[in-house]
Amino acid sequence: MKLVVLGMRMNFNHVKSVVVFLVGLVLFLTASVSALAADEKFTTLSGEVFKWGPTLPQLGDTWIDPDGVMWTAKVDEATWKKAAEFCLEHNALLPTALEFDRLRRYMGYSPDTQVETNLGYRPQIIPNLKDFEYWTATMDGVTGNSAWTFDGQGGFLKFYDRKFTKKPFLCTVHTKTTMPKGF
Repeated sequence: MKLVVLGMRMNFNHVKSVVVFLVGLVLFLTASVSALAADEKFTTLSGEVFKWGPTLPQLGDTWIDPDGVMWTAKVDEATWKKAAEFCLEHNALLPTALEFDRLRRYMGYSPDTQVETNLGYRPQIIPNLKDFEYWTATMDGVTGNSAWTFDGQGGFLKFYDRKFTKKPFLCTVHTKTTMPKGF
């Protein structure tokens, strides 16, 4: 049986070969673009390098900081308990106050003031970081009724009632077992 494809006479086996080739080419190009995106790196103005990580089901895009902590970019809002449970259900954790403190230094926030400087903040790295206050895993050591939150606008930490207050949250996945910089 002869077919006419793009003005050329071809038999069925030729057409099948062309289709298989085109499908293979599309799959190769898709994989290549994904691999290039996964290797993309972003440098803050303070000189720290973040790598764009994989997109995780239910957690969205990720960025890997210099310590190997993978930060999710998807923002959900919940009480502290629900936020912690959500992260655990997806093999992740709420970031600790210490991790947020390191993140703010990497991003160029002023380390010792509550003044917004954002010297090294680049919206390509965790794009919505500046938009919210986020739960941390760190609770009030006295009563346990409060937990620290990270203020993405100013880069500082403060307490909120963890039982009733709903706040946005991010999750982290630890990709290394080594100690972070500065330890």
